[in-house]
Amino acid sequence: MIRMTSEGPNERIWHDALSGSVYSRVTEWPRHLAPELALDTVAQVDRIARAWEASAPSVRREGGIGILDQRATARVLDVDTTTAEELIRAVTEARLFVPAGTRLAPSTIAQQWSRSDTAARWALLATPAALQRVGGEYAEVRADLESGLRTELPEPVSELLIQSDYTGIIPGLPSARLEWLIWRACEVESRSAATVVRFTSSSIRGALSSHVISEPLTVPELTAELTAACPYPLPQPLTYLIADAERRSVGGQGRQGAVEAGQRAEAATRTASPHPADPGPFTPEAFTLRAAIADKAEVSTEVNMGGGRWSERRLLPLRLDGHRLRAEDVARETELTVAISALRHVRRIEQ
Repeated sequence: MIRMTSEGPNERIWHDALSGSVYSRVTEWPRHLAPELALDTVAQVDRIARAWEASAPSVRREGGIGILDQRATARVLDVDTTTAEELIRAVTEARLFVPAGTRLAPSTIAQQWSRSDTAARWALLATPAALQRVGGEYAEVRADLESGLRTELPEPVSELLIQSDYTGIIPGLPSARLEWLIWRACEVESRSAATVVRFTSSSIRGALSSHVISEPLTVPELTAELTAACPYPLPQPLTYLIADAERRSVGGQGRQGAVEAGQRAEAATRTASPHPADPGPFTPEAFTLRAAIADKAEVSTEVNMGGGRWSERRLLPLRLDGHRLRAEDVARETELTVAISALRHVRRIEQ
């Protein structure tokens, strides 16, 4: 975690608390490290914020959180205690959580965090809270950090690919609006080049009920947000999940559970004709193919020919229909349709 720790007359000094490295803000700020540091740190802090919002840690009289809460946070992050302590310090120094009696509670800055993208979140963490009392300089430092990182990161995406097993994929860095939607309605399973989220009964009910950081959503509002983010009609199991969560939140009927409703919807889908907008599987191969289709780029891959034989092909992907790919075989100048499960080692060919 790199943060500014002191200032000279013409430069700001930056310290990497984990590696011990020291940099000059003006001449040595390590932009080649920025994307990796930002993505990892922001993801870890986001996990802390979500965990603490659900179960607020206790505050010790001498400052900091309790030992048991520190250990619990380290387990949530799956890191050693030293790394956990540094990340916890980043959360508290950025004032995402502040003392409220004997426990920490989300602040108004946490509301800002939930609606910000990766670059803005990194700038919030990396700018020291001593500077918050010097409004103009604080804003200038944050803007400088955010702008610098944006030049190093891919353009944020606003597309959420939702499938019928209640999972969703954001094929890139989430936009600020998607980060807010993730915070409100999903559980994050992983963050890397793509973000994987899962919708659960608990996460949907949380979006519809009173929320510490932001106001609850209505069912039409939540549905509208998801519909705007998903490039195809919402899978039926998710609409059942939302409807079931609404019934539970108002104490109505229908206690059979969202999972059963989703299973019925999936069974109905299997007995009907495939929907033309079926997004198909969410595998690394499928993501590479979708990106290639969008960019009209070729890929190299191996196709299962049966009998344990694989044939290397150069393809121009044209369309994904559910779990099948239609593509042009560049070398043979023919079109073929093949199951995505019959492909392996799909690699984009850079022109």
